[in-house]
Amino acid sequence: MSNLILLNSTYIFPSEEKCRTFRGNFCGLSLKLPYAPNGILFTPAYPVYDNNTRRLIRKAYLSYGYTHFPISLCGPKVYRNIYPDWNDALINNYLYELLRDGLVPVCFAFNDSFNFNKNVDPKLVPIIVPGWENPKPIIKPVLDDTNQFYLCHKQYPKALIYWHNPPNQGTPYVDQSAWSSDPKADVNAKVWNYMVHESNVQGLLFQGQAWINNAESSISRLNDFVIRLSEGHNGWPKADLVDFEETAYYMFDMNGNYNQAIQWTTKIYKSFPSLNGYCNGVQ
Repeated sequence: MSNLILLNSTYIFPSEEKCRTFRGNFCGLSLKLPYAPNGILFTPAYPVYDNNTRRLIRKAYLSYGYTHFPISLCGPKVYRNIYPDWNDALINNYLYELLRDGLVPVCFAFNDSFNFNKNVDPKLVPIIVPGWENPKPIIKPVLDDTNQFYLCHKQYPKALIYWHNPPNQGTPYVDQSAWSSDPKADVNAKVWNYMVHESNVQGLLFQGQAWINNAESSISRLNDFVIRLSEGHNGWPKADLVDFEETAYYMFDMNGNYNQAIQWTTKIYKSFPSLNGYCNGVQ
């Protein structure tokens, strides 16, 4: 039986402007939820909760003025063995209720097997990311099955595509010889130009580590991306830049203090007025 949902008149697909203006907090809100440390909300775990709990999550999330809700398209695992498994055949139900309530699902396409969830209705995917902190979404300058941005564009043609980087990685790890005959050449600008101009990449979901050096390390690193991606210097293309993840690890794995996390993320975000938004919350 098909799991596709027929969209009704209450559903409005988010505009490009709304999609590109990130406002979220995917790991940190204290909502007294089961499983997570200190009851915090980790949005990829949204499908493990019952109907009423999901409704309360959406209501609370919206009450903070948040609009962007990261969620994985593939199950059954969420994060390690902390959460129960979920049935990803029901993914359209979760995407639809987020969209219906005015939230923008930020959809992560792949699990470790790099296979699409074929149950997903592409009409419910406004933003797609190949994977969480994916080091190698592209290997060489070709549009084939080694280019996960290209695969995502084929699968979800209406979606804006972003890359979520591992910490301290500014460009995907690529086959150097495919981009330059000089093994010592800096190919980062070439890679980003191909991502943006040939592979339909909208921008970067930047991952920093705000707990290091009172957020100064993230500010320094993010400043490099502002110069290159936001402003298009050093031969880089202009692209969206979102301060996506700063304190998720601190909150989840280190049982961090929420007020401290918000102080750090606010400090970082206010340092760069040109950013396209944030997804770890600010004041």
